[in-house]
Amino acid sequence: MLGDRQAAFPYSGTLREKLRSLLRYAVYAPSTHNTQPWIFKLSEDAVEVYADRGRALTHLDPDRREMTMSIGAAIDHLRLAMVC
Repeated sequence: MLGDRQAAFPYSGTLREKLRSLLRYAVYAPSTHNTQPWIFKLSEDAVEVYADRGRALTHLDPDRREMTMSIGAAIDHLRLAMVC
């Protein structure tokens, strides 16, 4: 399965195509109760990450600490995909 993903990476593609491909790994990051509380905004040469406050678990995580850690995990997955 991983080999299929590596083969599908657009080595000769644009930076945007490469970033889009790398985002496939970022969404596999663990998150609190699998809420995936992040939004990725892709431009031609950058990825921005935002908290999706609509996915916040306000009763279980009133300070949004776990939400912040979940977003950090997604960013870390993206960074790891970039170096692998």
